[in-house]
Amino acid sequence: MIDSCLTNQDDSAMMNAVATRKPAKGNWGGPRPGSGRKPVLENPHRVTLDLEGPQNAAVREIADRREVSVAEVIRAAVRAYVKRSS
Repeated sequence: MIDSCLTNQDDSAMMNAVATRKPAKGNWGGPRPGSGRKPVLENPHRVTLDLEGPQNAAVREIADRREVSVAEVIRAAVRAYVKRSS
């Protein structure tokens, strides 16, 4: 009987300690200035583009050779077309 009283008192004291304990403060979890992926463009606008199979293959091959993204190859082509057309 004395053992059960001691156990109940110990349990309630432990539960009070756990309930009032503040969460551990770590050095992780939250944004850090300058972290994350840097934007490629300042004010991007999305465009959907459909290519035929051979066109798609050619653009991908150029991108692989230059070691850039397909989007960068297409942006370069649009820049060259706009410059030539102006």
